Amino acid sequence: MDFIYITFPIAIALALLAAMILLEMAPRWGLVDHPGGRKHHQRQTPLIGGLIIGSALLATLVVSPKAPWLLPLIVLAAATMCIGFLDDRAELSAGFRLLTHMLVGLGMALWAGVQLTSVGSLISDAPIFLGWLSVPVTIFAVAAAKNALNMVDGVD
Repeated sequence: MDFIYITFPIAIALALLAAMILLEMAPRWGLVDHPGGRKHHQRQTPLIGGLIIGSALLATLVVSPKAPWLLPLIVLAAATMCIGFLDDRAELSAGFRLLTHMLVGLGMALWAGVQLTSVGSLISDAPIFLGWLSVPVTIFAVAAAKNALNMVDGVD
């Protein structure tokens, strides 16, 4: 528990530092959203929120206590950030983004060993275990969560 008191301030400091750096870099990297169409903002807006949070998260994970799933989590989070960066810069197709989200879910399930093994107690007091469906449900859940976050992110 003491580790949280150390890593949280580090993560906040890293996010602030990343924000200062990325605000300067966003226009050079083409990470700026322009007003118009369905967009409600009145001026150019940097598309760097995910990079700020992601870079602080990754830096914090690097200094975290080591666990067997940590390296896969760092690699998969970095891959997700790269896809987000490319999408913000060049508008990747929805099919390609969905495929990458599913591959990240597959990586979470098979490489990191992080799987949804139960859906809890939906019908009775006993949990419902997924068994062989654990990997496909994990892949679906990761892709669905990532796409839901992307949809909410577009709401002003």
